[in-house]
Amino acid sequence: MTNYAYLLIAVVLVSIGQILQKLAAGQLNTDSSPAALLVSLARSVWFWLAIFVMGSALLVWLLALATIEVSKAYPVLALSFALTTCLSVVILKERVGAASWFGVFLITVGAAMMLVS
Repeated sequence: MTNYAYLLIAVVLVSIGQILQKLAAGQLNTDSSPAALLVSLARSVWFWLAIFVMGSALLVWLLALATIEVSKAYPVLALSFALTTCLSVVILKERVGAASWFGVFLITVGAAMMLVS
């Protein structure tokens, strides 16, 4: 697998992990005691999936960093902001305004510029 493939897989996993965290958070009763919140999280499939996916993202990220300079890799990780926004619209049915979409565009252009420089 190429070095940049690891980097892009990390971006996808981080984005999926964010969506899973949001799904886990949606099951919480924020009026509960801290102990009840912890029990609620422990029973949440979304929570455990989020931990697994984010842990996997870390491992793939380390594989990417083994061969790519962090000064090039880290800005590309910002693509997870763009992908998470897209996933939040499709999966969570969130509404995103024009200014946010423009930000997604800028992040994408910026990450592309870092890759080619």
